[in-house]
Amino acid sequence: MTQKERVAIIKTEFPGYDAPLDSKVMRPKQYGIVHCTKARELLAGAKAKTESDVYKFTSRISKEKKVELEEALEGKSIPAWFNEMVDRKIERFKKKKAAECGETLQQPDKSISTTV
Repeated sequence: MTQKERVAIIKTEFPGYDAPLDSKVMRPKQYGIVHCTKARELLAGAKAKTESDVYKFTSRISKEKKVELEEALEGKSIPAWFNEMVDRKIERFKKKKAAECGETLQQPDKSISTTV
């Protein structure tokens, strides 16, 4: 959570709360200031709401590349293809780690679909 978000949340109940005070609260050993119980509850409630949000990638591709990619995917959606690529990367990583440890890796059940 950013400082701006914290200040906005706490300011709803405590109008005098501002960024400099928030900065001091974030360094309790240096300033000896901590949030009161009500402020901690406000932040915990706000944090619980944002944790369920889905991460959004900030990288974008051009329209031309998107069209070429859709053609190359042979009918799969981009999210389904991306999930498949992530699964492959994770599987390769697990195999590499298992090889380093001298273990054998149990193969996942291919009958379960993880596509979107």
